[in-house]
Amino acid sequence: MGLRVLVLTTSYPLRATSSSGVFVRRLVEALTAHAQMQVLCPADASAEPVDGGARVILLPFRYAPRRWQRLAQEPGGVLPAIRARPALLLLLPWFLLAFSWRLVRAARRVDVIHANWAITGALAALLRPLHRRPVVLTLRGDDVTVARRSGIHRHLLHYSVAHAHTVVCVAESMARNLEAEVPASAPKVRVVLNGVGGEFRPPVAASGFPARIVFVGSLIPRKGADVLLRAFARMQDSAVVLRFVGDGPERASLQSLGRSLAVDDRLEFCGQVAPEQVADHLAASTLFVLPSYSEGRPNVLLEAMAGGVPVVASRIDGVVDTVREGEHAWLFDAGDVDALTVVLNDAMARPEERQRRALAARRHVEISGWSWEAAARRYADIFAAAASRSGVA
Repeated sequence: MGLRVLVLTTSYPLRATSSSGVFVRRLVEALTAHAQMQVLCPADASAEPVDGGARVILLPFRYAPRRWQRLAQEPGGVLPAIRARPALLLLLPWFLLAFSWRLVRAARRVDVIHANWAITGALAALLRPLHRRPVVLTLRGDDVTVARRSGIHRHLLHYSVAHAHTVVCVAESMARNLEAEVPASAPKVRVVLNGVGGEFRPPVAASGFPARIVFVGSLIPRKGADVLLRAFARMQDSAVVLRFVGDGPERASLQSLGRSLAVDDRLEFCGQVAPEQVADHLAASTLFVLPSYSEGRPNVLLEAMAGGVPVVASRIDGVVDTVREGEHAWLFDAGDVDALTVVLNDAMARPEERQRRALAARRHVEISGWSWEAAARRYADIFAAAASRSGVA
């Protein structure tokens, strides 16, 4: 286990209840079987001690007085935090300076840098003359999608991809879109699918709780939680409960919308929960809904599938790579309230069909071998190749 990897990420769960970047943590933990793992990430506003566990070295960097450290580690990440509180933009120069300083220092003790998202990839590329380490870039979430409509993001994407040794995409559709956006990237692009943990098991049949639709994710605009709420208000069954698991800047507006639609008495806002509790919320649901406008490859979709929970999801890249419509899930066009209403009514009215699709989805996860251990093995090979070809290892 001589290979040493420095992970760069703007989101990483530093506390027991943290959920931002939990998929990065699960990959890092799986990778400890193959390499020595260090994680460089922004600190948060909590005074609680940070514990990375016995196998992972955490390097949280400070960029402001503790109570002001809210630029990252919040639901949705940096951009939603700035949109919700524009004053946080003033912290960005200090954030980048602190990140850069710690990156250069930490890179001296590793063989490979693993940058998550284009922004950290661009930073690692810019500082390459100082750290001289190969960079493996993983693109996630909106990295490619946002670049199509934002000049700044397009520049960050092109720059980070051009200077990375290898570029990992978390979905086949993302790889295709990246190669269309940056044709020169094709030789260095690899697809490594995220995994799912073993804690997600089929729900135990139980009585005593109402029919419940569950949303799991950050309450930010691109997640489409308002679309789900509007469709929920139009459903034929007025006894169904809608539970939001997660937090974010859209929570207050969603609560207000619920009151205006006269369904607030059937809404449950659980706030941010520990990652380990997500399985419990899924197991207590009748239907899981993912109404996002865009995703990389949503981990919560895999978690619902692995947990045997019936799925309704928007027909977007990342989702259509993962499920087959009519076999594993119900799909609808993102943002279409009318279509989602129809789908919800159909899914809730047919319990046997819900069970059939849920079982098929669970089998699909098992047969496909989507696990964090499998993802870690692929990454370990990529890291070793990068270190070897760069003459570091």
